[in-house]
Amino acid sequence: IFAVAAEELAEHHRVAVPDLLGFGRSLDESVDDFGTEAHLAALEFVINEALGDRPLLIGGHSMGSTLALRLANRMPDRVAGVLCLGAPIWSNPHTSIANAGPMARAFVLNERLAATICRWNCHHRQASGWLSAAIAVQWPKRIARQASLHTWPAYHQAMEQQILDVDWSTLLTSLGQQRVPITLAWGSRDPIGDPTYAGRLVETLDTINIEIIPGADHSAPVAHPALLSALLPTPDTR
Repeated sequence: IFAVAAEELAEHHRVAVPDLLGFGRSLDESVDDFGTEAHLAALEFVINEALGDRPLLIGGHSMGSTLALRLANRMPDRVAGVLCLGAPIWSNPHTSIANAGPMARAFVLNERLAATICRWNCHHRQASGWLSAAIAVQWPKRIARQASLHTWPAYHQAMEQQILDVDWSTLLTSLGQQRVPITLAWGSRDPIGDPTYAGRLVETLDTINIEIIPGADHSAPVAHPALLSALLPTPDTR
């Protein structure tokens, strides 16, 4: 998703662009642990291998935003800034996520149906990828087709731990108290997340800012590839 922005940032920074554990290029059907600790351990491995002990600027999209914030909370002294695009921050995610898409709706209303759909996807990845591209026309085909690259354990644990069971108030308050510079950004037409609710959570935290991108939806990172470099807090803001 961040390919173009990553290339631009790489002109002046060392850049790593990992997929969520169990998704996309990180798909591994032999693994069944996709919990938060496994994700953070994988991210720390990437950081150590690719970035060494450099200060970190972290960008995350959708549920990747949750992990970006959790990673920053684990190593606040190393983090110079965090940008979250389309973070799934809701006061009642179990109700709100049902409006985000058919698979998410099935997950919260009928988990058995969601599991059946996901397992069908695993056995028909090529067809499922093209179906995703036909439905999600706002995404470039090469990205939309990657929607089929995950397993049920990866999807189930990500939904539960990175969206439905997140204590946003505690997480954001901790980051604010540790003075980690954060930008939470949403497109004005993005159905994922509630910027108004997020604003109430961070209204007393002066290192956390909220930005609304006019006319953008959840595909903002590819529709507006310069957003990552434009909105990332810079080291001298800390």
